[in-house]
Amino acid sequence: MKSVVIASMSVLLATSAMAKPAAKAAAPAAANTAAPALETLDADHDGKFSKAEVASHKDLTDNFDKLDANKDGSIDSTEMKAHKAAAPHAHGK
Repeated sequence: MKSVVIASMSVLLATSAMAKPAAKAAAPAAANTAAPALETLDADHDGKFSKAEVASHKDLTDNFDKLDANKDGSIDSTEMKAHKAAAPHAHGK
């Protein structure tokens, strides 16, 4: 289950990164702060992400309330899949 959540979030982040305008992609490397690896965000290893766990990841923080469809305070793989299916244009499809 944890690997499904991590894989789903990786796909979401990778596809959202590809959808960004070229101007942002061409930003200098020094100005780019690398987001932590998703595996390291799941601090309690429960297979889902809380607001506290994603606090250092801007994309997840900015979209947390949208992704947390059942409003239980965490993002799980079901919510990631539903979000991706609802907005396929935002994920490179």
